[in-house]
Amino acid sequence: MNGINKPLTKRGQKTFDALINSAITLFHTKGYHQTTIAEIASEASVSVGTFYIYFTDKYSLYNHVLKELGHKIRAHTTKAILQSKTRREAERAGIKAFIKYIRDYPHVYTVIWQALQVDKTLFINYYTDFAARYTKGLNEAFKKGEVLETNFQTLSYALMGISNFVGLQVTMLEPNLKSDETIDHLVDNLFDTLEKGLFVKER
Repeated sequence: MNGINKPLTKRGQKTFDALINSAITLFHTKGYHQTTIAEIASEASVSVGTFYIYFTDKYSLYNHVLKELGHKIRAHTTKAILQSKTRREAERAGIKAFIKYIRDYPHVYTVIWQALQVDKTLFINYYTDFAARYTKGLNEAFKKGEVLETNFQTLSYALMGISNFVGLQVTMLEPNLKSDETIDHLVDNLFDTLEKGLFVKER
């Protein structure tokens, strides 16, 4: 399936996971194109032959890693918003959870954004899939009367952009902002602006 043979035993799963973690580490530190299959296997403490038991090539491994990262991000944010009673609460909790996740796992940015150099289609599919899920949630909130009507697809990309670049601010641009308290404060201020509006009414 897509150049991947899923493990059938616990031992195989352990090896499979080791290869995934090895690849993430090396893609993050060296980059996709600079990383070899031999290095991935060595980092995972297995032979190159073992690599080929599970993956057809480095591309199939990267594609799997990309999907796994997306799944982990969605699972983490979904868990964070479970107790939210409104879409407003869910958005606030979800953005905080996303930023704290990538603060703890900074490889997320470097590995995902490398898709532009690996295969632009992977990058496009990653974000359009994310936006489709986001748009669906916003449409459901609209039907419940929780958000105003607008172009929810564009709004999805805008909110994803806010999350991504505030996350970038915290993880790379201003790393002194990494504490939970600071992230909570940043997001709360951001939501105050979203709710009140940015521009002063013209007289």
